[in-house]
Amino acid sequence: MRVLVKVLRELLKGKIHVRELAESLGASVSQIYRVLKKLKRYEIIKLKDGYVSYTDSIEGLLTKRIISRYYHIDYLFTPRTLKLLSLLVEPHSVKELVRLSGYTEITVYRNLSKLMQAGFVEKKDSKYKLVEDEDLRNLVSLIYYRSISGIVEPEAIPIYISHIFILKKAPKGVRLKGSLTAFSLFPKHGLNIFTQWDYYIYPPKEVSLEEILVHSFLAAETRYERTLAVVFYMVNRRRISFKKVRKIARNTPVHRLLLEIGNYIAGIPIENYDKLLPWNEFKQLAEKYGVAIQESLQLDILQEYFRDIGIHLTKNIVIYVFGGFNLLIYGIKMMTKDIDIIVEDLDTYRKLRNALLKLGYIDIAKREWTIENKRSTPKTIMTKNNLRVDIFTSKVSELKLTEKMKKRASKALVYERLVLKILAIEDVILLKSVTSRERDIEDIALIARKMKVDWWKVYESLLEQGPEIAEKYAFSLLETFEELEKLYSIRIPTKVKSNIERIALKYAVKKALELGYRKPSEIKKILDFPESKIRKVIKELENN
Repeated sequence: MRVLVKVLRELLKGKIHVRELAESLGASVSQIYRVLKKLKRYEIIKLKDGYVSYTDSIEGLLTKRIISRYYHIDYLFTPRTLKLLSLLVEPHSVKELVRLSGYTEITVYRNLSKLMQAGFVEKKDSKYKLVEDEDLRNLVSLIYYRSISGIVEPEAIPIYISHIFILKKAPKGVRLKGSLTAFSLFPKHGLNIFTQWDYYIYPPKEVSLEEILVHSFLAAETRYERTLAVVFYMVNRRRISFKKVRKIARNTPVHRLLLEIGNYIAGIPIENYDKLLPWNEFKQLAEKYGVAIQESLQLDILQEYFRDIGIHLTKNIVIYVFGGFNLLIYGIKMMTKDIDIIVEDLDTYRKLRNALLKLGYIDIAKREWTIENKRSTPKTIMTKNNLRVDIFTSKVSELKLTEKMKKRASKALVYERLVLKILAIEDVILLKSVTSRERDIEDIALIARKMKVDWWKVYESLLEQGPEIAEKYAFSLLETFEELEKLYSIRIPTKVKSNIERIALKYAVKKALELGYRKPSEIKKILDFPESKIRKVIKELENN
């Protein structure tokens, strides 16, 4: 038994002098003092006039309660295992623990093995978590936060503490360690607001627009403040990558809410409606800062728009839709203001565009496109009143409108000379995973909840794109699946996920090798995958 555990057990007998404690345990006084210094830091023991005893703090009381239940309680007081244990308050896979902790895969596995032997951790369905012991969970959290308390100054109010960054605030003018963020940077980016607080992120860094948005959601305490953060997004929409927002928000309490703001902006009901102002108040607030907000359209109104287009066409054309209109047709949504269209060739594109121009649609200049618009590369974006039409020619990003996709689009609607074919929901899911706009994940979740999705067909639709494109976009699909499972409790077949992960990793390893990385340990530093899987892919590539 290690000295720390012996000290804790001996102190159960009551207050004792340090010299007596050392003599009783057969240890040196200096050795005992080193242990006591660590325990004192966590407020488990108190030391006065050479006498030591447990404190009356929660930490002291919890330690006394669990010392008899766990043999290797000393593991709680090493920084590495403490960090892992604090993560394991929620279930995580090894891959997730590697990403969140920053430790190598070998280090994570080694420590998990020790913690399971000690009785602190259990494994279920390939995920690890702390055992169901409320005292242990509380003590782990308290000790972890005590270990990082030196970063939060006495005058600061902690807002959010993670293993990556700390968000805190102080009365305006009080300088804290770190960099200004959240509402403090709104005036710099188009929203001239006043706040009585200054908001900081630690460690200090150059804060991106995407980080400002996520930090403001984390810092917001009222519906008004959260809605103001949505307005900040609208003001800076052309410069913000929502894909980056999703990545930054992952594993934070505001991840789900941020995925809902696309529908909220469109005036479509969301689950977390009580976290934001009513839509009409949001509209007024946005207009105050020069942002025009328009309501979404219902199916009957959209059908009138399509009839007008059909009348103004000179010849019959066939178009394919994969966005919000599909969800209306299937009864998944009640309204939308975006129509996503794929046409097969430039001739069809020109005919459709000319009809739209005759009807008064405006062609949005590319300089007004958002980052996501540019990434998904529509041929054009046209608007009229409350409606926006994105027209893609033969492909979305690099994903082609395949012959099999066209065959699966069995449902068709006819509006005069316009034939509108509805892509299968599995193909819609694939394409929405690539476009990465603010409403796409929420729409995919709605599809999965209200319709029977064949996830194997989603995977097969990806493979139809050919090996090179499938590998390139597998990551986007994999990230979508992870968010669906974690935030919406939508179960994706394990085999489907593992197949997509395999081809995604193959692409990533190829790119790493092209950049000059050779060893699995080197590649592991830039990829969020276990080293063992990287090694396996390298071997496969060498054999091909």
